[in-house]
Amino acid sequence: MPIASQKASPLLVGLVLAAVFFCLYFTREFMVPVALAGFLAFLLAPIDKTLQRMGLPRSLSAGLATVFSISVIVIIAWGIAGQVKGFAEQLPTYKGNIKKRVEDLRWDGKGTALAKARDTVEEVIGEVATNTPSKKSASSPIPVKVQTDRTQTLLSMISPILGALFNILLVSVLVVFMLLERTELRARVIRSLSEKRKGAAGEALDEAGQLVGRYLRVQSIVNACVATTIGVALFVLGVPYALLWGFTIFVLRFIPYIGIWIAATLPLAVSLATSSNWFQPLAVMGIFGVFEPLVGLVLEPMLFGHTIGISKLAMLISIAFWTWLWGPVGLLLATPLTACVAVIAKYIPELKFIAVLLSDKPVT
Repeated sequence: MPIASQKASPLLVGLVLAAVFFCLYFTREFMVPVALAGFLAFLLAPIDKTLQRMGLPRSLSAGLATVFSISVIVIIAWGIAGQVKGFAEQLPTYKGNIKKRVEDLRWDGKGTALAKARDTVEEVIGEVATNTPSKKSASSPIPVKVQTDRTQTLLSMISPILGALFNILLVSVLVVFMLLERTELRARVIRSLSEKRKGAAGEALDEAGQLVGRYLRVQSIVNACVATTIGVALFVLGVPYALLWGFTIFVLRFIPYIGIWIAATLPLAVSLATSSNWFQPLAVMGIFGVFEPLVGLVLEPMLFGHTIGISKLAMLISIAFWTWLWGPVGLLLATPLTACVAVIAKYIPELKFIAVLLSDKPVT
């Protein structure tokens, strides 16, 4: 049931949309933590409800759910950082394998276009090096001592850390209060509208919540299947830290389209460094190059096309838009935000054109 309202002029609708866009852009420092907290609160709502059904007070259940989620994120980040540090420490032992990979990539064929290009580049570099004045003939530069303010240097190093800690604290507090007041917040939003709009507003909020919930459930199941399959394949191939790469795939696949390829670079780099031949790296590339397109082009369109009802082109454009607007957080939240926009536009007559543009249903 669309929200009843007087017909607004296209100019007024355009001005309102422009105002919303500028607010989202110029207040992104504030809106990004709020949107991320809302996303986490939505994910933690089932856990919060389960804890309440077990008899825990609402405040305690919300706090435990938030502490649990933040702890999991911190533990995962710490584990990944530890694995990266361990790999960096062991990297010198793989120097021979890395050197062999580089040597294998060199093409020494005589008379080929690639060899001629390489010889030309080396010749130019040699001429430049020959014409460069030697250090002895050049006048010795006068040493200049730059007096740096230690306090300023220390503040420049600490400021990013303090900013990150403040954002984590802000998101944690917002998640707790969103879990505590999610029912009241919904009721206040509906109550603030006129009598004619209350019913449609309630339907829109319920539909958006169900749509995002279905998307997250289906995405979690698909991610778990993909991560398990690829993780087991990497383990069979003998790629170090296979379980870590499997979990990384599960997390990064929540970023549509590009998350899986970011995750693929990690085991591929480790395989190139640790393997004594090309079989393992090529097998890793083959696993991602075959399995992921199969899932993305066959399985996911069948599931997500029905789940969120948004066309592929509209989703790609929305991903680019939210990433440009809010950066990495926008990339992560692009799909649920677009789904919410499509639902809200469907219930507002003046914004129905947005719902039509986003929908994957044929125009009748």
